[in-house]
Amino acid sequence: MIKFALKNLRTRFTRALLACIAVILCTTIALITYNTAHQVEDGVISTAGYYDTIVGPEGSPLELVFSSMFFTESPLGTIPYKYYEELKANPSVREAYPMAAGDSYQGIPIIGTVPGYLQDYELKAGEMFEETEEAVIGYNVADAGVLEIGDIFVGVHGFGGNGHVHDEFEYEVVGILARSGTASDNVIFTTAESVWVIHDHDHNDCDDDHDHSHDDHDEHEHEDHEHDDHDHDDHHDHDDHHDHDDHHDHDDHDHNGHDHDHDDDHHDEDGHIHDDAHGHNHNDHDDHSHDDHDHAHEHDHHEEVTGDLISVIVNTEGLAAHTELKSQFDEKPGVQAVNPTTVLRDLLDNLNLGRDILFVLAAIIVFMAAVVIYVTTASFVEDSKKDILIMRLLGIKRKTIFSLFVLQTVIISVVSIAISFLISYGGLYLINNFTADRMGIMIDPAKHYPGEFALVLLVFAIIVISAIISIIPVYKHDPLEVK
Repeated sequence: MIKFALKNLRTRFTRALLACIAVILCTTIALITYNTAHQVEDGVISTAGYYDTIVGPEGSPLELVFSSMFFTESPLGTIPYKYYEELKANPSVREAYPMAAGDSYQGIPIIGTVPGYLQDYELKAGEMFEETEEAVIGYNVADAGVLEIGDIFVGVHGFGGNGHVHDEFEYEVVGILARSGTASDNVIFTTAESVWVIHDHDHNDCDDDHDHSHDDHDEHEHEDHEHDDHDHDDHHDHDDHHDHDDHHDHDDHDHNGHDHDHDDDHHDEDGHIHDDAHGHNHNDHDDHSHDDHDHAHEHDHHEEVTGDLISVIVNTEGLAAHTELKSQFDEKPGVQAVNPTTVLRDLLDNLNLGRDILFVLAAIIVFMAAVVIYVTTASFVEDSKKDILIMRLLGIKRKTIFSLFVLQTVIISVVSIAISFLISYGGLYLINNFTADRMGIMIDPAKHYPGEFALVLLVFAIIVISAIISIIPVYKHDPLEVK
């Protein structure tokens, strides 16, 4: 019977293909819509459920949540470190974690925080960062082969990958997070001090370069002035001799200037900040510069480094504590406190609206697929009247012939649904690239929900029922019966 059904489908390949396409369309849209909506909702809830308050700069609450918890938006700005200290000292705050950012590596955000922020995450390998210049990478960062334990890398200013390269400050990968299915899988974590040190170094470099350029300009003007005076005094009596000496002095000056530039380059390559290499005369101020250099290194090693934060992520003692905390910080200039769950609920409402629209579209396509199956099966029956008569003459029962046409529909449906699962897998993979980059939410193409199989069974039932309806007239009519 199966061989006969397959042969019958091959002889009517065009109509069978049309029926398959209709089933594939409705099933694929239903699967992708259902799976994506639930995985996005699960990702948002699992990420936002950890904390109930985010304190950060004024601006869009949604952008604050996405930049602080999903690491996809550029930070709204920064807030002073004192707010983190204030939150830590607040008795109604159970947990407070500082978040610092501003750099990336190959487009992957580098987030500065404290090890406690990752206490609920498991390590796949290595250890948690503890010291400045140590980094722990997310699961997907390691899985993509971007970095691995022991790698040394430098960050780039900004999140686009085209900013200033911080080659004076190197990170070392010391650990890899286990897969969590959250935005943390796509991030590089380090100490907040690392972020502050880098940007403090950039600030000092800018100041030193300004001083160096100013002093070079003054020295150049002074030398030009002396040279003009000397040329004016000796021009009439010692023209030839003056030209020779002036040329000699000029060579000596160029040589010294070259040595000075070489020292500057040497210090830049080592990644250290030396005040005596920028805008000072080595002979006149060497002792003073050496003291400043020693003092700077002593300051780096013995004093705590602090800086601005993009936000502080907080867990309070409860809803009442969050409400009180929100009212306190909303009164402060340039600062806001938001509840990530409340903010993301609005986002989920919009996503649910889009999901409902897609479900309606899928329902319409299912109805169209049912019509196509009905028409296709009816045409199969009409074209097979002679075959049906021959089978009846051979003694084949009507019930068996009826089952044969139902089997054809089942084959079309099963093949179409199998193809739909493959297409939905590829579609979810592509959607993951979007949600991971824009929302920091991971979509696992291999993850399925019980509701998906219920949807598939519903589509299958609708298709088969439409086929049965078209076959019933054949079952009732026996070509061997005499009218």
